[in-house]
Amino acid sequence: MKTENYPETVYNKPMHYYLIGRILILAVLSQPFFLSCYGTSQDNKEELKKDLFTINVETVIEKNEYIPLSDVGMEIIYIPLESGSDFLLKQINSIEITESFIFVSDKDRLLQFTKHGEFVKQIGNKGRGPGEYSGIMHFSVNDQGNIILILGGYQFNKYDIKGNFTGPVTNAHGGYFKCCQPNRIVFYKASSIENPTNLILTDQNLNVLSTFQNPHPGIKTNLSFIQAPLYTFKNQLYFKENFNDTLFCVKDSILIPHIIYNE
Repeated sequence: MKTENYPETVYNKPMHYYLIGRILILAVLSQPFFLSCYGTSQDNKEELKKDLFTINVETVIEKNEYIPLSDVGMEIIYIPLESGSDFLLKQINSIEITESFIFVSDKDRLLQFTKHGEFVKQIGNKGRGPGEYSGIMHFSVNDQGNIILILGGYQFNKYDIKGNFTGPVTNAHGGYFKCCQPNRIVFYKASSIENPTNLILTDQNLNVLSTFQNPHPGIKTNLSFIQAPLYTFKNQLYFKENFNDTLFCVKDSILIPHIIYNE
């Protein structure tokens, strides 16, 4: 196990910073400190040890050092998003960048732009009919898998990457979700002693492939969170439960410890 204040791989790695409107987005374009993951077979035990880091949080805070942007980034790219009378940005709630597009959740609609900022179309419409939603609570996109999921009020809809409505989602497994390349979807929900399951991995038809339980679930059942730290990088899913000190790599049907935050 590698234990140090900062993992060596945290720094000196090229990054791009995307400035979209007033939002700064970091997109790591080379090996980040979240490295690739391995299975738990005997042959991979040594690799697991090499890829497990411990970050001493208190030591990092006590240092109180400033890190120049030039130490972690190559360049800043400003992408002005096209505006028009029909798609004027009003209230940006979240942004997701895929290989080909930029998706912006703007108040009660989802807008699609090219990687250069040109407007493409609005995905779905506000309403109560098929393919419509009352607002955008959460969304996730997988352009390689040709799927867009939108949770809006009581509607949970599925679209293709061109914005065509492909049907309602009737078997959702939680209110927070993330599309994983190339054909997986992961759902997160707050766990409890009565129901410790907190992570559900499905295929694109939302058939359950794997479930994961929180080893330290909360006592109260009425606790809820908007989201847990859950994201993908280079087709790999990473996850950290609330009130937990370990960042995991989700590999097939197992959770692999990747970073431990030491207090």
